[in-house]
This record gives sequence, structure tokens and C-alpha cells, in this order.
Amino acid sequence: MVPRTLAFTFLTLLSFVSLADAQTWTPLIHQPPFQAGTALLLTDGTVMTQQMSGGFGTGQWWKLTPDNTGSYINGTWSQLATMPSSHAPLYYASAVLPDGRVVIAGGEYNGTAQSETNLSAIYSPATNSWTSIAPPSGIAQIGDASSVILPSGTFMLGPCCFQTTEWLLNPLTLTWTATGSNKADSNVEESWTLLPNGAVLTVDTANGTNSEVYNASTGSWSSAGSTIVPLSTGSPALEIGPAVLRPDGTVFATGGTSNTAIYNTASGNWAAGPAFPSGFDIADGPAALLPNGNVLADTAPGVFGQGTRFFEFDGSSLIAVSGPPSAASDYSYIGRMLVLPTGQILFTNQTSSVQIYSTSGTFQGAWQPVITSAPGTLSVGSNNNTISGTQFNGFSQGAMYGDDAQAATNYPLVRITNNATGHVTYARTHNHSTMAVATGSAIVSTQFDVPSNTESGSCTLQVVANGIPSNGVTVQVTGSNGNPFTYLMPRDQQLACYGISVAPNFPSNCRDITDFNDKQMCSGMSQLSQTPCQSMTDRNLQLACYGMSVAPNFPSNCRDITDPQMQNFCYGVSSGGSMPNCNSATDGNTRALCFAMSVHNASSCSNITNSNDRLFCQGVAGRSQTPCTSIQ
Repeated sequence: MVPRTLAFTFLTLLSFVSLADAQTWTPLIHQPPFQAGTALLLTDGTVMTQQMSGGFGTGQWWKLTPDNTGSYINGTWSQLATMPSSHAPLYYASAVLPDGRVVIAGGEYNGTAQSETNLSAIYSPATNSWTSIAPPSGIAQIGDASSVILPSGTFMLGPCCFQTTEWLLNPLTLTWTATGSNKADSNVEESWTLLPNGAVLTVDTANGTNSEVYNASTGSWSSAGSTIVPLSTGSPALEIGPAVLRPDGTVFATGGTSNTAIYNTASGNWAAGPAFPSGFDIADGPAALLPNGNVLADTAPGVFGQGTRFFEFDGSSLIAVSGPPSAASDYSYIGRMLVLPTGQILFTNQTSSVQIYSTSGTFQGAWQPVITSAPGTLSVGSNNNTISGTQFNGFSQGAMYGDDAQAATNYPLVRITNNATGHVTYARTHNHSTMAVATGSAIVSTQFDVPSNTESGSCTLQVVANGIPSNGVTVQVTGSNGNPFTYLMPRDQQLACYGISVAPNFPSNCRDITDFNDKQMCSGMSQLSQTPCQSMTDRNLQLACYGMSVAPNFPSNCRDITDPQMQNFCYGVSSGGSMPNCNSATDGNTRALCFAMSVHNASSCSNITNSNDRLFCQGVAGRSQTPCTSIQ
């Protein structure tokens, strides 16, 4: 079942020819073990995706992690924490905050019930945990709400059901403040587009061809003029489509009719755009800005009709492009798009077949982020590194839908590529100085944390916004945190935990670890044997494996480790209780793991801040596989 209010079904059989052979759809190599719905890009480059069930929402979420070349097509899935009980939304407001947390508000459906729920929650990737958010005072329904992150970083919510007041969320107290005076009609079904001047544009759904802009400094709405052609279906459905800001400063607005309209942000004027052919429209459905400046749009016949067609809008014309394999049986409203850091579009449709869209052409140099200030040296595991420059937020929110789903990506990611191996890691960004779009020559900044699995050596650092990378700057990544148990994939960490925690044993769990050195380390530690260590390619890890795999012993192997932090870790664990060596570790998390492993006592694991690392510590130090099962 695919629920949708007023879901009229048109069984028109459709066929069309792609006009651009270079545009392709590619299935993920590792498809999700669940039906995938709304997807959001976290600030560490991973993709958070809701699990669906028979067309309805659940409280289950998963994470897609790109492989070590940065490929999402070859990425892997791991499960995240479950939302607070009783909240399983479908058609809701969603956003990534400047601190990296994720807000999920409302839901037209909660589970299988059409309840217009006022439940909300915030997810912390750092702790893999959810916290409930109380609704705004007196608001019984949030439902299929509209939302946007204002340039200040404040989340603004537009509840459903003919309400005319909007609400601002305080991210520290998780409380709401009313805003939005002088609204000409209600928030129902609206799509909100952030403009270069910081205002928010919307096309009214129950007020003819009128459009409005919200001024954050005054907290009020005013008219933005007529769209010239009607975009809303009008009563009773009041459906409208996404409106996407393009790099040239125009907004491509679609609707529940076949019409489109173009808003010029410089002049404040509207003009009619090209109409979708054959009665197709986007009465709820996704669109996304491509790196080449075109807008990819998912259309369907009539209101909630079956059989989708895809187009790219190039600024003047609609170009028919191929659709995913499921297009003939899809409805536009089940589609979701997300702009990936690679410039590709991730497409979900409430099934377990996730597709990646790649287009032709590329971005203009003037659209790239520009780094003006960055650290020349970075330490693995270091936090709060500051990077500055221009256009870190891109020229648009990226992917759009409307009131049912928001998946904006107008925030900077930091990509680090090792120049020797080509391996890619994304640093978790946070505390962006702005969430504005098209910031021009203004200097903006963000902070980032270097992951513990980042390879040391000469690296290229880039800022990526909406799939467009800056030119790279060379940085020297030095010194690990000394922890020889760092993993690119949570699944690898879980398998290593299973293998090492019950040593000595036949290391069957280690076999499926994707990184070769991590696999051999696991095999050595789980068998209490130096033999698997012999084939390791990283000399420091190899020596640590030699020393720790046969602990307790005289740790002669640790002597030649060139990383002082890892050397002390090796001494501590291989000596079986050398606290002075563990004390020499400067990283608190590494120190706690060293203490725990050296004496096989998990009590110090509680000092580890990362949840997966803490569970790994509890498993291997406590000699129990039970904590390993919760690594996600």
C-alpha cells in the first residue's frame, strides 16, 4: 500500500526516449536490507535514511557510508538508533542543523494512522541517540509540515492543517517561538525556498497565483507577486511542487499543474516557464539541483498519477531524460532525492532499490567553494579545526520536495584524500558560520573533526557544497591518536569486536572485515598468534599486532613502532598492565582503551566518548561479544 490523501490513480501507459545518453541511473552495489524513504546527508558525508514498511513510515533509520574511495554506489549500510517510541512518521519536516544534529518534526501519518501528529525528535550522530522535542505551545497538529533552515541556522517550521503561524526552534533548549505575521494564506502543502538575500519564498496554495516572502529580521510575510500561471491544484487537494533556486539566481517553481514559473531573485519578478508535456506535473514530488546548474524533476500524470517521467530544466527548456527502472510503476510523491558530495543524486522510492543519477556536463568554476584559510597540518582525531573561505554553502538548498520532505544540503563538507593511496575520508563539520545560500565574496567558515581512521601523510583537503568541490589544498596529516583499532566501517569494527572479545578462537568473524590490515589484526588478536600479522602492509600496525597478539610478553616488537602514541599503546597492552605507558597516550579515548585492554577490565571504557568505540572497548576488554552487537 502507498498511502496518499486524495490519491487519484491514472493508469496511463507512458513511453519516452531519453535525449541525453550521458545521463545514467546506477543501482547501489549493496542495496539496503529495508525499504528506503527520506534520505538526509549528515555532515560527515554519510547518508541517514528512513526505513519504510509497505508504504508507511517506521521509527527505524539506517546509515549509508561511502567506501574508502568516496563511492556511494559501493557504500555499505549500518543501522542507527530507533526514534522515540510511538513516533513512526510519514510526510514530515526534516533538516540537518548547523551543529550536525537532525530534526524530524510531525508526520501526516504516524505508523499506519493518518493522525497529523505533533511528535518531533532530534537525532545526534555523535552519540547515535534521539531526544524528543515537545510541540509548540497549543499546537495539536504538525503533520506534513514545511520547514527551512534560516541563514542564522535557526530551524523554521510551518505546521499543517490550515495554520498560519510558523515556529522557530531553539536548538539548545529545544523550545519554540512563534513567528510569521501577515501570512496571506495557511502553510498547507507549501514549498519553502531560501533566497540569496536570506528571505524565504513560497507559492501560496489557496490564494490564486500569489506568492510570498518571509523576512527573518522582521518575522513577517509580504507578497512576492503573481506567478503569472497557476501552480497550485487549488481546492480540495491544494497540491504544489518543489521550487529550486539555481546558480543564476532564478527559482524554477513547479506545481500540481503542468505549468512552471520562474522567479528572478534580482528583479523580484515572475515569468511563465515551460509546461511539462502530456499533462504531467509534480503534485508532490522531488526535484534537485545538479552540479551543471540544471534541475532534475520527477513528474507524474495528474494529481498522484502512476507512471513517472524525468526531466532536466536547463534554464529555458525541459529536456526529457531517462528514469530509474521503476519509473513506469512509480508515483512522483513516493520519490525522494538527495544531492551527494560526488555531485550525483541519490533516489529512493520506498523500495529496497536505491538508484544513483549521474548527469552530463559539470559546474562552472565560479560556482566552486574557495578556501582562503585552512590548517597546514592536521592531527588524526583532532577536533574543532577551523576552515574559512567563500561559497561554502553553495547556491541553493540542493534537493527540494515541499511540505512532505526536506533534504537540503546547503552546508559545507570537508573531504580529505590521501595523496599516496587515494583513500577518502569526510571530516565531521559543525558550527557553520552561516546557512545562507549564494554568499558571494563574503568570508564564511566551519569547524571540522578529523576522523580517527584518516590516513596520515600528504593529503588534499577540499570543501564540498551541493556536490561541487573547491580546488584542493595540500595538508599534512600527522600522528595518529595511537589507537591501532580504528575502522572505516562500523560493520568492520563490530566483526573485529566479535573476533577479539572471545580469543583464543577460530577467527571466522574476522574474515569479512573489508580493510586488509584490520582483518589481519583481528585474526592475530583473536587467535593469539603472530602468524596473521606477517602479511600486514602497515609496518606500525604489523609491529603492534606482533606485540599485542601474544600478550602478556616482553614487548620487544613495540620498540620499532615509529608513532610514539601507538608505541605506548602497544607497550601497555602487550605488557599486560603497564599503566605508565597507557598514561602517555595524549588522546583520552585511546588512553581509556589501553587501560581496559591491558588489564582486561572494562571499567575505564565508560570514559570513551564515541559510542561505537566504547562498545568495542567493553567487548574486547570484558571478553564478551554482547556489547559488540550494539555497534552501529
